[in-house]
Amino acid sequence: MSIILSDAGLHDHPPLTFTRPAAQLRARILRISEGSTRSGLSVGYRTEDYLAQVFPMPVDDASRFEVDGGTVADR
Repeated sequence: MSIILSDAGLHDHPPLTFTRPAAQLRARILRISEGSTRSGLSVGYRTEDYLAQVFPMPVDDASRFEVDGGTVADR
């Protein structure tokens, strides 16, 4: 199982989200994506086409859980 962090319309904040997915922004000390990796699941990104090569989506897992990439996990 893997977590997919989706950017669905979150690229409205250039230059912050021009070179990375919204889940790679820092909220507090950790990145938003680092809060999701603490669960032990693999993390991938659904982002713009030009960023998809650098921030891929996992292809090996059959079951995926997709969440908003701008959501900060607190626990």
